[in-house]
Amino acid sequence: MRRRRGNKPRREKDVHWVQPHGSLLPLPDEEVRGRALTVHLALAVCRAGKGNKYLLCELARVSYSSYYMWKKGVGSAEVDTFTAAEQVLELAAEHAEESGIWLLAASSPVERLVCLYDEQLAAVTKAVFYECEMQVVQAIARISHASVHGLTPVEKRAGMYQTASD
Repeated sequence: MRRRRGNKPRREKDVHWVQPHGSLLPLPDEEVRGRALTVHLALAVCRAGKGNKYLLCELARVSYSSYYMWKKGVGSAEVDTFTAAEQVLELAAEHAEESGIWLLAASSPVERLVCLYDEQLAAVTKAVFYECEMQVVQAIARISHASVHGLTPVEKRAGMYQTASD
């Protein structure tokens, strides 16, 4: 290791992680509007009975993201908000598999969740948002793994809420 005059060489334990520039800033308005628009369109299309698997999955992803932001202290809600929304999404998916119609009822818990998500997007920092998005990816991977190993939806859901407190 090459030494500079008067400086000690850096040791691994002396190196500290530095947050990227701007990670404590809120999300850019453009990104907030884009994400909110995507979610509101998915909700509107599914409420009109014209949805599809992708749009329902997008709403499920938002429920996870919102939950993880809530666990980090962003937004005010009760855990029932998330469990009720997830139950509605699961019922809609089951109904769609049987009927081929991807439909969410108006005034469902999912609508309340989307409003909470809007509030969270306006308040969350970049660092917290992207950390929560990473948790969503990890949760989806765990659920995918669990479905391969035969867990029921209730067991999968319990795993999601259990690992969120880690």
